[in-house]
Amino acid sequence: MLQACSVANSSAGYIGHRGDYHNVFLTRVEELGIPLHMGTEVVGFDEDKPSVFLKDGTEVVGDIVIGADGIKSKTRELVLGFKDAPKSSGYACYRAFFPGAWLKDDPLCAHFVEKDVLNVYIGEDAHVVQNTLKNGEEVGLHQTDLIV
Repeated sequence: MLQACSVANSSAGYIGHRGDYHNVFLTRVEELGIPLHMGTEVVGFDEDKPSVFLKDGTEVVGDIVIGADGIKSKTRELVLGFKDAPKSSGYACYRAFFPGAWLKDDPLCAHFVEKDVLNVYIGEDAHVVQNTLKNGEEVGLHQTDLIV
């Protein structure tokens, strides 16, 4: 599912689709019998226990607390003690994900899906990252451009 990627003979990490990472994580959580609290809202935390407090008054204690709730993060607000609104970097990011079969018959693009690769193209105020997954069966494109 997730495959190791190397760049210039060095370990660059793992390349995978976000959904694949979620599946690996959730499968392991289930194997370990860790309860998931879906549809709940965290309203506070205790970094010394560590624990979190849910909106319904429940306290959930664990070995570690990880807040990974994205750009509209409640975690950031709780940790900092104030609302920290996102600020524009001046860049726009675009992502696309599609079947590698769309490129296999095109002589200009077929080499992108012959095997799993990671290509990074860097220009002034822009970059593109192209990667393939699952032996070229899936393609990801990520582009960033300056928009200010």
